[in-house]
Amino acid sequence: MKNLNNMKKLSMTIVIILLCTFTVFAQEEVDKTKPDPPTFVLKINKITKWLENEGFQIRRSFDGTKSETKPAAIAWNSDYENEKFYTVIDAGIKLIDFELLPNSKIIWIAYPKTEWHRNTIDDVTKTKNNLSGGLGTELLYNGGHWYSRPVITGSFDYKKDFVKNLKTIQYNIFASLQGYNVGEPGGQVKTGDDELIFRYYPYTGFEQYRSLGESGQKASIWANRLYIEFFPISNKAYQYVQLTVDYTYRKVFSDNLYNNGNMKWLMLGLNFFPSGKTNLGLGLDYSQGEDPTSNFVKTKLLALGIKLKI
Repeated sequence: MKNLNNMKKLSMTIVIILLCTFTVFAQEEVDKTKPDPPTFVLKINKITKWLENEGFQIRRSFDGTKSETKPAAIAWNSDYENEKFYTVIDAGIKLIDFELLPNSKIIWIAYPKTEWHRNTIDDVTKTKNNLSGGLGTELLYNGGHWYSRPVITGSFDYKKDFVKNLKTIQYNIFASLQGYNVGEPGGQVKTGDDELIFRYYPYTGFEQYRSLGESGQKASIWANRLYIEFFPISNKAYQYVQLTVDYTYRKVFSDNLYNNGNMKWLMLGLNFFPSGKTNLGLGLDYSQGEDPTSNFVKTKLLALGIKLKI
């Protein structure tokens, strides 16, 4: 009976997403005859644009460049392997950008940030309630070609796990490349009508997690990450549907903190934005592997929820 109920809920989720997708096709036809969005949408976009210009951002997390458009999520999850249902909050806030090298070919910014990752699952082995805060940084050398435009991202954070009563200091540093042209990392693939379709961001770097307890346990990890965004329905100004792929492979050098071997983390997302501005919408997420937001607890989840990005 439980499996039947799970199948019904999964079927309803799929139906909702399909309805949203068909609605987008209808919206796209309307846009062809009415290029200007409604007034309230213009006001929302104006407010979010002002906040973004001031350096304020809301994301699911800040583990990549600020160009990534990963919306924060309030979602209703189905752990279909363990037949459990619960609510999840994954949100991060970046407060302001500090430019460290103005008037230079090197763009270097730093920003304070905080993240909260919480779920309500009734299983002590899978419950998460983590609050972190720290400083992030991003450095870009403005060379002439994509292969001469290295990007360095990093962060230093204090994290409190309220479930495991674990306090850690975490820091990481990642390297990537940033281009503008088709096929280059971070470059936008567009149609002939200048409609954004696709872009990707590869990263490689080092992570370390260190307990603040008396034992001083730590984990040292080499991480390789690929983040992809695909916009199948868009025009010059709006993106109504976003597909995302976020995959990370972690090679563990040493670990007496989490006691894990090498780890994989995959998250797939399908997001629908009625305004076409990727600010507020509805999304479906699938995730599998060792979840970095819950101290690498192994999970396999399907989630439907509200998405917000500034």
